[in-house]
Amino acid sequence: MNKSDFEILAVRDLLLHNQATGKSEKIEITLGKPYWVEDGISAACPLVIDGLVGRVPDIVGIDFMQALQLALSLVENILQSVQDEKSVHWPDGEPYSDGSEAT
Repeated sequence: MNKSDFEILAVRDLLLHNQATGKSEKIEITLGKPYWVEDGISAACPLVIDGLVGRVPDIVGIDFMQALQLALSLVENILQSVQDEKSVHWPDGEPYSDGSEAT
């Protein structure tokens, strides 16, 4: 399955910068519209993180809201895990922040 297999809900473009080489690569996060796996019992959310892990198995929750929350949480966990070796930036070069930090 690829991005053409689901309805796209949201896309975010980021850059993954390798300080050792000085090179940056594009990361494109595509979140699909949730759908019912079993009507009223479980829902799933398609997710692709091109430039890192590609298409992941659809993220399952008890409803659309939980499937979305879990998919977004997985994205943030993956982005945090790569920042040990590289840095994630917005397309304009600013360091990435998902907006969840208290100011």
